[in-house]
Amino acid sequence: MPKPPLHVYSPDPTWSDISPIHAPEDPESSLASIAYTAEYIEVTSYLRAVMSLNEQSERVLALTEHMIELNPAHYTVWLYRAKVLEALKKDLREEMVWLNGVSLKFIKNYQIWHHRQVLLERMVKAGIVRKRREAGRVSFKDQNSEGGGGGDKENRRAGSTVDTSDETKTTTHDPHSSQWEDDESEDIIEGEFDFINQMLAKDAKNYHVWSYRQWLVRFLSLWDDGSTSAEDDSEQPPSELEDLDRWLDKDVRNNSAWNHRWFIVFGRGYGPATVRDEHWERELQYAMVRIRLAPQNESPWNYIRGLVKHHVKSAPLREDNDAYKKHIAPARVLPTTQYRASAIEFASGFLPNALTRGDFTDSGKQSSGTGTEVDPQNGEGVEGEGDIEDEKLASGVRSTHALDFMAEAWLEQVLDGKLNLEERRFASRKVERAFRLLATKLDPIRRNYWDWRRGMLPDLKVA
Repeated sequence: MPKPPLHVYSPDPTWSDISPIHAPEDPESSLASIAYTAEYIEVTSYLRAVMSLNEQSERVLALTEHMIELNPAHYTVWLYRAKVLEALKKDLREEMVWLNGVSLKFIKNYQIWHHRQVLLERMVKAGIVRKRREAGRVSFKDQNSEGGGGGDKENRRAGSTVDTSDETKTTTHDPHSSQWEDDESEDIIEGEFDFINQMLAKDAKNYHVWSYRQWLVRFLSLWDDGSTSAEDDSEQPPSELEDLDRWLDKDVRNNSAWNHRWFIVFGRGYGPATVRDEHWERELQYAMVRIRLAPQNESPWNYIRGLVKHHVKSAPLREDNDAYKKHIAPARVLPTTQYRASAIEFASGFLPNALTRGDFTDSGKQSSGTGTEVDPQNGEGVEGEGDIEDEKLASGVRSTHALDFMAEAWLEQVLDGKLNLEERRFASRKVERAFRLLATKLDPIRRNYWDWRRGMLPDLKVA
């Protein structure tokens, strides 16, 4: 039996001037109509009516809150609520408090984060929240500083100072907003990170939360590559890198945290050629320490891959990069070959010596889908010498990601035209065996992938 109609607004005299607009579709003629509740139908009907009139009032604001409670994914009502807030010049601090409660109740909702961005953008535009400038480090122009930074308060999160020039002190405040001091602006920023961490405590890999965190860092210029870490100060909030350390200490496999770390250190628009050499080395060592905790954790291995790849790409740029010469470069530039060699030496430590040295036989038999060898005479699977050797080699591999990393390093030698043919053949033998072990012993679920990569090896007529 259907529930009796729920009338919330129709008997209310304050809504007597509004004629609700019902949905045009006919439930009886619909092939598969949605079973909306009576409450939902009434709220949406009144919402359509006030939106058609473009009414922006306190009662409409309450109506949008009711609608969001029923359907927090209703993006149209979020946009209209933002419009009403601006028209009524509401205190955005109060809206943030309300939004926090909604967010904690609907942690997987996307619209709450876009609404949060809208609120922060308005706070910055009104001068309520100030973007931070990077002083005492690199005097690149901050693309996100229009109408922002200022004040003489020490940056409490990253330990850096803010620009106190006269031009940055001039801001236009909304006359209907409170005239906040810089410490209150800092309180809002710190409150955002506190709330982000509160949300991550419920779901440490929430994609929407980490996306918002990246947006917040970029929008408010809260970069932290470790150069300006706070000194010993019990009242100093943690920097982004320090906060990320805590999340990775809790779960070293948190790929979202790894991704955010890369973004924080290397995500600025200056390019990899302007990253300090000691930061490359620090990040490499950081990833190595975490890999030792969980060698089969793919995230830090990908982090190292990114470090090697981008360091190689940035090296040729350093000689001609004026910004690097002027602001970043110390007396030396860390040699790319030395940096890459450190990563290769580290990865080799997770593999058996026989494999890294190429100290194994070359079986002429082909591997079957089960990992045993196929006799070329009768096509039957046999436990051959090569298969037994593969078992022994595979048992010494402590990380399949290390093996994949080394296979790529050996493949570079295969393709290196500066090496002689014998050196390239020697490297090819190791690449072929690495992919064979991954396909038949270590990662057979992706056998087709590893076989495809092995098939892409150039033909060097390896004996």
